[in-house]
Amino acid sequence: MAFLDIFGQWDPSLAFVMIGALFVFAPCYHLIIKKRKIAINGDAIAPKNCNKIDAKLTVGAIVFGIGWGLAGFCPGPAITNIGSGNYAVFAFVAAMILGIAIANKCLALRS
Repeated sequence: MAFLDIFGQWDPSLAFVMIGALFVFAPCYHLIIKKRKIAINGDAIAPKNCNKIDAKLTVGAIVFGIGWGLAGFCPGPAITNIGSGNYAVFAFVAAMILGIAIANKCLALRS
């Protein structure tokens, strides 16, 4: 939290965590991920020149941002925090899974 408090008790130590993550991720991306033609789930990976901003992308980004802002949890760290025993995390992850299932059903009906 202090990393985001730029005008108060700012603590830049999170930047070192981010830099460490980049040192781990960058080689994996260039050696493994970037060379893939299909995703792990079998879907085709969009071409690099795909700049299509459509309603599906816009609505998804808005819903993601609203959910993150209202709940106060980013989905990735929320999943890792399940082990904390915090009931709010359990509720968030359950709602996130339900939302994913509903979105997948709606998208399947549209195709």
